[in-house]
Amino acid sequence: MKIKPIYEKSILVKFRRGDNVQSTEIVEANWEQVHTLIADTFVDRVKKPISDKNVPVTRIWMMELDHIKHQVKKIPFKYKDNKKEFEKPYVLVFNISPREARIQFEKAINNQ
Repeated sequence: MKIKPIYEKSILVKFRRGDNVQSTEIVEANWEQVHTLIADTFVDRVKKPISDKNVPVTRIWMMELDHIKHQVKKIPFKYKDNKKEFEKPYVLVFNISPREARIQFEKAINNQ
């Protein structure tokens, strides 16, 4: 028998389109690493938040969970456009379901 370890902090990544919500919790990583992994995994599917309404998109956002203080902090995504930097609370990934996005993301984590 083993007791599940308690981590001080973890990153919760959520994938959503409509009512379909998938999530993955990551430990022993910081949010910059997760942000980079999301950008690298979906590099050819990422759209800016200003998008065409006819294309099905999955919204991905991150939250940092502090299990000691019981706090949740939303982590924004940073974009560069025309040498200006923008922060948005989520990133849009087009033509992929939340389940498929989660599976691809988890494969990318396992391949590291």
